[in-house]
Amino acid sequence: MAIGFVAAASFLAIRYALLHSGRGAVRSHVAAAAGAGLVIALFVVFATVFGGPAAAWNIANGGAGAEDAGLRGEAVHPPGLRLDPRELARLAPSPGAPGIGTIDLLNGLLADEPLHALRFARGSTIVIYGWAGDSSRKPGAALIAIVDRKRRFDITRFYGRHRIDVARAFGERGMEFSGFQDAAVPTNGLAAGRHQLTLGIVRADRAHYDPIPQIRWFELR
Repeated sequence: MAIGFVAAASFLAIRYALLHSGRGAVRSHVAAAAGAGLVIALFVVFATVFGGPAAAWNIANGGAGAEDAGLRGEAVHPPGLRLDPRELARLAPSPGAPGIGTIDLLNGLLADEPLHALRFARGSTIVIYGWAGDSSRKPGAALIAIVDRKRRFDITRFYGRHRIDVARAFGERGMEFSGFQDAAVPTNGLAAGRHQLTLGIVRADRAHYDPIPQIRWFELR
């Protein structure tokens, strides 16, 4: 299929040169088109051999790959297992270094907007987007959202999204799958007024979590 694509592209390039050039320029245009077709062929063959058909398709389509998938919000990596309710209740803050991460969006709004812009209806669900990693700069075994320092919500099933920007910022390839998206935080039972939202990254023992220091505020009305 890749070879067919290259052949078709080369044929069209040569045909264009023949139709839009004078006789004196035909030879040079044909040579240029053939050269371009050869370069494309070499790239596609290289990608097919070393990266498989998917890589060849990515090159043929302008390089769309995992990074673009992450920007579109597609799951590139299967989310981690959910926490069992008893595990969630028993989780204890780890005594070591804090986790790292941020909540970028709350219901599609920038999470660092002034509080008056982050007002939501009581009983509604707040959808959050961001990234998180443990104190060793690696994705955790699970992820929790914490409201007002006491109410915990397991958001692990929304975790494991592709965030190449985070991996590049930290120079840590392991942070590539540290994103979360469309994570639901219900507000049932919360009073009207101001509330705080934080994250906790669960360690491999599934008994401790690294608290992430950043606090995001929102208001219910």
